Amino acid sequence: MTAYGKEVLMEADHVKVYYKGKDKNSGIVKAVDDVSFTIMKGETFGVVGESGCGKSTLGRALINLLKITDGHVYLYGEDIASMKGAKQKEMRKKAQIIFQDPSACLNPRRTVKQILMEPFEIHKIKDMDVEARIRELLQLVGLDEYHLSRYPHELSGGQKQRIGIARALALEPDIIICDEEVSALDVSVQAQVLNLLQELKKKLGLTYFFISHNLNVVYQVSDRVGVMYLGKMVEIADYDQLYEKRYHPYTEALLSAIPQVGQEAGKGRIRLEGEVPSPSDPPSGCRFHTRCPKACDKCREEIPELKEIEAGHFVACHLY
Repeated sequence: MTAYGKEVLMEADHVKVYYKGKDKNSGIVKAVDDVSFTIMKGETFGVVGESGCGKSTLGRALINLLKITDGHVYLYGEDIASMKGAKQKEMRKKAQIIFQDPSACLNPRRTVKQILMEPFEIHKIKDMDVEARIRELLQLVGLDEYHLSRYPHELSGGQKQRIGIARALALEPDIIICDEEVSALDVSVQAQVLNLLQELKKKLGLTYFFISHNLNVVYQVSDRVGVMYLGKMVEIADYDQLYEKRYHPYTEALLSAIPQVGQEAGKGRIRLEGEVPSPSDPPSGCRFHTRCPKACDKCREEIPELKEIEAGHFVACHLY
């Protein structure tokens, strides 16, 4: 399976993730609604959008942590969305996740060594020197052996996230879902972790699905970028294509918020009117038409398809 001359590692095919609202009066929440894209082996596919647009839900659905309502997810051409039991467990060796909050995802009652032992215990790995592998993992993420006896509360935020990265790397996965993994860290620590991820990608040949609401972070690490709005993918392009010429009005508004050196504060900023609609009661037609300054009657009635308007540049907008 190839696209643009590269091997496709993962493909999302019309993926939908719906679930019931928290109270009786709320309808069906369409967290991810008919999303399709491909992730090439060895690339970083960044996903950006406002909070609540479905980025994290999509990331979890890609590795079967959340069951999809409809559609397919292919890993090396094999549909993994319906996998269960032993097959799903085997798939998890190839696809891992790094969570946003390192404090919440590390067991406070276990030492670093016990935490890093978990993947090997769960998958009953006996044909390797696990102790040596754990020391190797620590070295990969820039920590020392004395950290093995520490508990999570004895570590800094950056050190905890490095342990989360080491755990994700334990079984040598091919793709890692990075779910806002630097958003809970100080800015200086963010840079260190991002540099580490870039080094690991080159050294280990990793593929990343990188979720963030921080446009600068996405720009720094991504090869291609997908822009999400209210459960829909509205634009996908190489990062240089997207930052040089963006087509969707929502993408324009997002990128106008990035501060430019020497630019007067607020100058050139596109400010969107109104609030983001509820995913349990999305607007008809284009999801963005209620806030779009360029909306027309067709936008209010018909859902735009994600179409390729330039080589590798996809946009879901009736203007094109």
